[in-house]
Amino acid sequence: MIFVVILIFVGPKRLPQIAKSFGKALREFVRAREEVRRTIEKELRIDEGNRSYLEIEGEKGDGRSQNL
Repeated sequence: MIFVVILIFVGPKRLPQIAKSFGKALREFVRAREEVRRTIEKELRIDEGNRSYLEIEGEKGDGRSQNL
């Protein structure tokens, strides 16, 4: 149904060019989405690492105060 409507508005001569442009735009969107996902995952791993480091340092600090 959508194909027929596009064919009527665009015409058969420009349809391959429109499809190619749409494919490029879709690939770019997927690439950008994956980049955002990787960035978020990386930041979450860094945040978890920092949290673990702070917990370890906190435990070391607690041990020292008990020995005094």
